Order: sequence, then structure tokens, then C-alpha cells
Amino acid sequence: MNVPLPDVPEVRVVGLPQLTTGFDLVERLDLAMHLKVHGPLEPMTGERLAELAETIYLRGRGGAGFPFGKKLRAVAKASIRRGVRPVVVINGSEGEPACRKDTVLLNRAPHLILDGALLA
Repeated sequence: MNVPLPDVPEVRVVGLPQLTTGFDLVERLDLAMHLKVHGPLEPMTGERLAELAETIYLRGRGGAGFPFGKKLRAVAKASIRRGVRPVVVINGSEGEPACRKDTVLLNRAPHLILDGALLA
């Protein structure tokens, strides 16, 4: 069943959609629609993910713009050194004023968030 979600802002797209692909088809991408639109998650090594992040200059949004690839490598190195398995936390709180991206993605494309956590 595809009913409108409460308090989820309108999505506007500039250029070709990436994260919002499929929003024109349904209100919320359940797992079946997510797989149809985005395909299954392709496994990759942490090193490959770090390389991709560096290739596109992916940076954190916490204010300092720390390079994501560098952070991945640092966490991997520290976890090996300490003999522990790293933990990924999904933070869905809206930290940027007037930006509702977390609400939109968590409500309309939750499997994209889960895919990202699984890759990290």
C-alpha cells in the first residue's frame, strides 16, 4: 500500500536524480521497488569503497569536510590494531537547519541508508 507519508517535504531535483530515483513512481521505495530501481547491493572491499570516495572527493558534512575515504581507512586501521570490529551508526537526526534530507531519505528510501551502512 502506498499512502502519503506525514510531514515529509516535497522533493525537488536539479539535474538527473540519484538518491531520489524512483520517487516519481511511488511515495516510498519498499525493498522490492528499491531492488527494481537501484538493483542489489554489490559487495566491495573497504579499500575499494575508500578509493571510490576519494575519486569523487566525498567529504563529511560535520563542518570540517573530512575526507570520507581517509576516515574509512583510519577506522579500519584502528580496528585491526585494537582487535575489534568497527560499528556503523546511522544518524538520522536533522543537523542542518532547513534541510530535510534525512527525513526524506529515511522515510522514502530507507534501503539506500541500509545499503550505505552495509558498505561501510
